[in-house]
Amino acid sequence: LDLEYEVGINRLSGTATITAVTVTELAEFTLDLSAALSVSKVSVNGKRAARFSCRAGKLRVTLATKLATGAAMSIVV
Repeated sequence: LDLEYEVGINRLSGTATITAVTVTELAEFTLDLSAALSVSKVSVNGKRAARFSCRAGKLRVTLATKLATGAAMSIVV
């Protein structure tokens, strides 16, 4: 987790990196996300996600290509 806070404009920005391993073939996944936060970019294993959306406290991510069972993932939000 890499955070930066700008006091003058009361802005918090940052990057979260999550590592995981798939337990089944994976084309999309969902992460919890505070409704107070917004997301501008998502990548998995260095590739931009095909698409993502933030609604109702969830970040839904669709991968550009499926990952096989047992594949390592590095997710950057």
